[in-house]
Amino acid sequence: MLRGALNCTLGMGAGQGGTGLGLHIVYSIVTNRLGGRLDLDSAPGSGTRIQIILPRVAPLEQAAE
Repeated sequence: MLRGALNCTLGMGAGQGGTGLGLHIVYSIVTNRLGGRLDLDSAPGSGTRIQIILPRVAPLEQAAE
């Protein structure tokens, strides 16, 4: 399930409170824009821990071609 947690198609159905996009958006920003990574740990009955690891300096954006 953790592998699918970052999948933008996984989530609640319509009218059930979620869109399924939130964590995918966070993942995209952290990895693509900031050069970081997300670590997820989860266990039944213990909840989920999401750790965001960022470099001290974000990578420079590549010039548009």
